[in-house]
Amino acid sequence: MDQLGLRSDGGDSGALNSADERQKKQQKIIVMVCSIFSLTIFVLLTIFFARYTFKNPDPSSCWIVRDVDASARTRAGVLKKADDLGIDVTEGYPVDMGRVFGIWFAWGFWSNVVAILGAIATFVLSTKNAYAAKVVQAVTSLGYLVNWFVWLAIGTIWRFSKAGTTASGDKLEREFGVTDEVWETQLEAARSKDGYQVSGGSFMKALIMISIVFAFVLILGMAITMIVMCLSNPMPSEDDSKAEQRQATANFDDEDREKSDVVYMHHRDNMAGSSSFPKPKS
Repeated sequence: MDQLGLRSDGGDSGALNSADERQKKQQKIIVMVCSIFSLTIFVLLTIFFARYTFKNPDPSSCWIVRDVDASARTRAGVLKKADDLGIDVTEGYPVDMGRVFGIWFAWGFWSNVVAILGAIATFVLSTKNAYAAKVVQAVTSLGYLVNWFVWLAIGTIWRFSKAGTTASGDKLEREFGVTDEVWETQLEAARSKDGYQVSGGSFMKALIMISIVFAFVLILGMAITMIVMCLSNPMPSEDDSKAEQRQATANFDDEDREKSDVVYMHHRDNMAGSSSFPKPKS
């Protein structure tokens, strides 16, 4: 009877261990896939940032005056456009949005370089001092996250400001019936003549929009997860806790009584067996 019970408990334990191993394996696979995806995105972004920092396809300068829906490659050129339109130059203008966009790309590139160096330092320290490695990892991760939010916020302001939209060519109008090839040729001519940041502005817009959507989905997913956890695992009340304690105590007492009964029956069987032997003759 005890052997059967032990075999049953062992089977249940083996099934639980097997389920735990499968769950751990699935978690490892999910973590590995997410890590590969994140690393791929990180590397691609670093390459794009390096391109726009050191070999920008757009002109190096793009001067803008507020309320002038056109740019120029020189400061004097944009001031002449403002004067021809009778527009007063606002304080702080003209501004070179080509340089501004370049600063933003360089900021993103060197931030990723620092993150890479932090990861290398963490790996090296992990073989010598695990605590120091954890500290470096925590500081690097937190610093990168804060820097990323600030960088994204400032980039959003620069890109979608009046100066940013003008410099990116958003206000260039495409005439009806113009083919894609002709439109691309016109954009290239405007970029070469007036310094429009067509390529950099498009990349900034796409990256910022994707980042905002990703952040929104991430926050929404975390909120839904928390709500589901709260609904599926409500906090036990004091009465429920006492009831569980009483049930656990009762189960423990039942197990003790069963063990005592088994010991008693075993002892009784032994006594009965010993009394069956014949008594020695006197």
